[in-house]
Amino acid sequence: MKFTIPPLIKSLLRKDEIELHDTSKTETALPVFIIEGVTKNGRIPLICAFAGQNNITRHQWTDLIFAESAENYIKNLTPSQLPEYLKVNYPDCALLLIRYSNELLVPDIHEKAFFIPNFIDTFIDISDPLPVLCKKSRTGYANIRRLLSLNGLTYEITTEKNACQDFYHSIYLPYLIERHGIKSMRDDYTDLFPENIPSILIFIKQKGLRIAGGVVHFVDGKCIFRFLGVMERMESSIPQGIIGSMYYFLTKEMQILGYTKLFLGGSPPFLNNGLTRHKLRMMAQLDQTFKYQKSRSASCLLLNDCPGIRDFLCGNPLLYLENSGKLAGALWINNDQYKTREDFVKEYTLFKRIGSGKNHLYLWNIDSVPADWIESLADTGIAVMPASEKFYLTKGKQIKRT
Repeated sequence: MKFTIPPLIKSLLRKDEIELHDTSKTETALPVFIIEGVTKNGRIPLICAFAGQNNITRHQWTDLIFAESAENYIKNLTPSQLPEYLKVNYPDCALLLIRYSNELLVPDIHEKAFFIPNFIDTFIDISDPLPVLCKKSRTGYANIRRLLSLNGLTYEITTEKNACQDFYHSIYLPYLIERHGIKSMRDDYTDLFPENIPSILIFIKQKGLRIAGGVVHFVDGKCIFRFLGVMERMESSIPQGIIGSMYYFLTKEMQILGYTKLFLGGSPPFLNNGLTRHKLRMMAQLDQTFKYQKSRSASCLLLNDCPGIRDFLCGNPLLYLENSGKLAGALWINNDQYKTREDFVKEYTLFKRIGSGKNHLYLWNIDSVPADWIESLADTGIAVMPASEKFYLTKGKQIKRT
């Protein structure tokens, strides 16, 4: 049961005193942070709220959304209190992120929110010989093969303990801090090289110098590549050659060992993320055997339509969890976002390539996309939806085709 403060009493209270009291015993009050800044894509002002105790997740979302930002802790509130509290006290807040046991969210939030996993697991089908993979993947395998020769990259496979320790301290940790900041989650040495899991270490070398590396675990009949790192400042000088070369050389080595799939571990569920996009070029597909859980995801509730939230959504096609536990895709298109049919097709075919099931295309203005473009989606399984339907507090303006 919920008790709502009467309007007359509410009008007499200060903003920081106004909240709804939920007597439900299943909810926990969470620390709430207001994050204000400008978006990464278009540097447009945006206000978001984050509720949860996982500081790492909060920093990851902040890095994803904002080019510049500042955050303030507000108070502790239960999830069911949050929308009304933000509506009254922060009416311009456009996005609410809740890191919580999401099965316990009240139904109206649960129905509207996108549940976005921290990572998606993918694999590459390596059953074909390398020359065939190069023909199938000209922007992936074929391009990497060209960069190997261009940059003089070679590789080394080792299990030697000193080499593993050198990789962890000299390459892996500095790379993690450089990419994600000092507040990022850092794995212990034993996470990379556990005693009870067979593993190998691959180094990428240039002129004999070890400049990058990664770890392969052998678990339940799978070879899983994870925990990669690149020497500081090397990634920017050879952006695709280094990481892609690890996929290329490991494909060769795992084929020799008899494997037909190279599992790539986790990557962000945003298809414009650099690592995720790179895996797609290498023909990565979703690992359909992986069991995703809403309780280990962030619920993303769109509150108010504004230029900042449109800028973020349109620049970040994403994968989210449906009630079935399967991953689905969401692509957002604002007015005149795509100038050619080819660009439009290239964007939505990303979901087909990665293997997500049900996918949705959200439009603010149906007239911004030519009718024949929309008609071309008929056989793709992509459902076209009005963007306005996904906002919890206010509706985006929807212009229907006449």
